[in-house]
Amino acid sequence: MSAAREDLYFAPQPGDVDPQRGLDTHLRVNTSTPQAALFSWHHQNGLRPLTHSEFLQCVEHTSLSAGIELLKGHGIWIGGMQEYLLCGVPFETVKSMGH
Repeated sequence: MSAAREDLYFAPQPGDVDPQRGLDTHLRVNTSTPQAALFSWHHQNGLRPLTHSEFLQCVEHTSLSAGIELLKGHGIWIGGMQEYLLCGVPFETVKSMGH
């Protein structure tokens, strides 16, 4: 775990896209120790923290496989912020999540 203990924000969603459901599944499937990074995954050489570049490679692979438009990092960030606002998260809260 990060010594910084960063916050994790998400808005509830109905059904399979609910982030709490996804996080619970991720923790059950991938994270094996309390010392592991929150977004770790099982690689053939052992548990690895998910990096920005590995995440974007996964998004690219999934987009190409599904035949949908490729999202870039900035577009994912802006889309996430827009989703919070559409779910009724107050603007000041969303603004505080920025870098």
